[in-house]
Amino acid sequence: MDNRALIKAFRLTAQLMELHDENPFKIRAYEGTVTALEQLEFPVSEIERAGLPDRTGLSKTQAAKVAELLDTGTFEELQRLLDSTPAG
Repeated sequence: MDNRALIKAFRLTAQLMELHDENPFKIRAYEGTVTALEQLEFPVSEIERAGLPDRTGLSKTQAAKVAELLDTGTFEELQRLLDSTPAG
């Protein structure tokens, strides 16, 4: 998974959280993750998972979500939002 796909997934999560009227601080955290990923000049997928917070500047929580997304193709929060959002 390349950086663009990661950015797209975190941006979608923030948008769905807004749609579901979630906590604005959590929404900003996801938007901050998008910003941090956009500024990287190297592929995140090539970084050792344990080194994600140090190399990317992400919090440990957000870095864990990036690692889960890289390993499984999704992460719990995104999947929960997708499942609870009707099509359209």
